[in-house]
Amino acid sequence: MGESTNKDILKSGSYATKQIFSSCNILRWSHQARFKKGLSIVSRFNAKSILDYGCGDGTFLYFVDKLFNFKVGMEIDPTHLTNLKKRFEALPGYNFIPISEKQNTAFDIVTCFEVLEHCSDEAIENVLQILKRNCAQNGHVVISVPKETGLTMIGKQLVRRILAFRKMGTYEYTEWYSVKDFIKMFFAMESTQIKRNFYEISLPNAKYITCGHKGFNWKALAQKISTHLEIEKIDFSPKLLPFGLVASQVWFICRPK
Repeated sequence: MGESTNKDILKSGSYATKQIFSSCNILRWSHQARFKKGLSIVSRFNAKSILDYGCGDGTFLYFVDKLFNFKVGMEIDPTHLTNLKKRFEALPGYNFIPISEKQNTAFDIVTCFEVLEHCSDEAIENVLQILKRNCAQNGHVVISVPKETGLTMIGKQLVRRILAFRKMGTYEYTEWYSVKDFIKMFFAMESTQIKRNFYEISLPNAKYITCGHKGFNWKALAQKISTHLEIEKIDFSPKLLPFGLVASQVWFICRPK
C-alpha cells in the first residue's frame, strides 16, 4: 500500500477531519500538538503491543503504526468499529473490538485519551480497572484528559464561544458556567466539584451515560487514578508556560501497582 493511500486512511477518520485537519487554525494546532505529545510518550518505551481504550476513529493508532507490532483499539460505538475495520483492513497488525470484550492479552502500553472527562464517577472506576487489568506488569498506562481549570479555562471558553458563533462543529452546544461555578473551577483543588450534566446515549446494542467538559476537574481525577495505578509523572501539552499554566491537555504516565 502506498504512502498516499495510507494518508487517505487517516483523512477519512471522522475525528481526524474535525481535529487535525480542522479549518480552524487554533483547533488544528491544539489537536496536532496533542497527538504529537502522545506519540512522544509511547515511543519512549521498548514496547511491542498497544491497546487504545476509546480509540474513536483510530487516529492515534494510525500514528503509532510503525512503533508496535500488535495494535488493538477498543470502542463502544458499533458504527466506529465497523468503519475502523473497513478503513484499516489493508494495514497489518490491527484489531478493533468492542469495549465489552475481555482480553486475555497483557499489553505493553495501554492508552486512554480524551475519554474519562466524559465519564461518571462509577464509569471512571470501571475504566481504570480495565486499563490496569489489560496492562502488563512491567508495562505503562498513559491517560490524557483536557485541562478545564485555571487560565486554560478562560482561553478555552473564549475559543468555544467564537467557534459557536461561527457555527463550527457542535460548539454551539457548549455549556455555560454561572459566575460562582466559573470561579470555583478556575481555582479548583482536588476536592472541588460542581454539578455536571449527564445524559444518555443510545447506540445499537448499547447505551451509556456521558457528559460534556463543564465541571471536569483533572486534579480530582488524579486522586482516582492513584487508587488503581502508580502515577510516575504528570505532564502537560502544549508547554507554553511553566507548570502547565495554559496547557490544553494533562497527561498521566502510570504503571500498574
